[in-house]
Amino acid sequence: MAIVTIGIPVFNEGDYLSETIDSAIKQTLSDIKIIISDNASTDKSFEIASEYSKRDPRVRVVRQKENIGPINNFRYLLDETKTPYFVWLGGHDVFVNDYLEKAVNNLENDQGTVMVYPGRAVFIDKTNNYLSGNACSNISTLGIRHPLKRVKHIVENLQFCTNIHGVFRADVLRQLPFEKVIGPDNLMLALAGVFGHICEIDTIGIRRREIRTEDYCQQRKRWEDAGVFSNKKGVDPYKKLIDLHLRYIKNSKEIGLLDKILNSYSLHEVLYSTYLGPEYFKNQSYDVANRALDSKTKTRGLSVLGASIKKSPGLVFSRAILVAAKRILFTKNMPARSLKSS
Repeated sequence: MAIVTIGIPVFNEGDYLSETIDSAIKQTLSDIKIIISDNASTDKSFEIASEYSKRDPRVRVVRQKENIGPINNFRYLLDETKTPYFVWLGGHDVFVNDYLEKAVNNLENDQGTVMVYPGRAVFIDKTNNYLSGNACSNISTLGIRHPLKRVKHIVENLQFCTNIHGVFRADVLRQLPFEKVIGPDNLMLALAGVFGHICEIDTIGIRRREIRTEDYCQQRKRWEDAGVFSNKKGVDPYKKLIDLHLRYIKNSKEIGLLDKILNSYSLHEVLYSTYLGPEYFKNQSYDVANRALDSKTKTRGLSVLGASIKKSPGLVFSRAILVAAKRILFTKNMPARSLKSS
């Protein structure tokens, strides 16, 4: 009986798909199921995958009637999974033969771990030449007890999202968000830390193929086509990513209220520093504080602070917000003296 499902999302991967499927079939862990979802490819991807399904009963191929987008294609593979563990394999990437065996052994022996990823992954080019650098990030949370501290650690240390090709407990992965946003894998990996530990195993597990040579404009167009980048003025896609982190954490039943209160400010600070720059959160807190201090009445000033804190709870621990609240409460006349960012 299969214990882990390998989900392979495919769109026009004909040049590399055979090598990808071979690496899945040849895993030393034989109790596997392989599901390939062809996202309405216009090349020979479906035909290539279908040949494998004829030769190996563990391989199942589905062809989408129309392109459902990358996020939905990834989600479809998980929805079709009936095994306790699940892993995505990119349609042009390659798994090392013993990767799944080592990862599943780790998950079977530690119920507190929700995902296992390889400590090393290598980049390869179109012709299998090795490129420099480790394609994985060190986001292991072993030893970090509090869920929000685990989330913070993951956000701080996530550089390459090869980690999304770690082996997950399928029941946990189903509880993670599949959002059309820049960095959906960043969001999923960070929030996985809410449910338990992310563990690194000392092995080379994946060969990640670098096939895109895009400039920024081409990359942005691809993001727009996938529905993750808005053309609307004033809509910052990274701010949206931050807001989604915070919204899911706010609504999480896995995190205690005390943990949310004590770690809220530092998590806000890390998210804003990571995605919008180290000065952004500080500047935001001073902007809110000075708008409150410029109000004509104390009631209005406190209302400005309250509305901003409700939207971004971490602001309540900001020095600028605390000083602004003190000045509003104890000043005789409004507007009160404004703050200067040091």
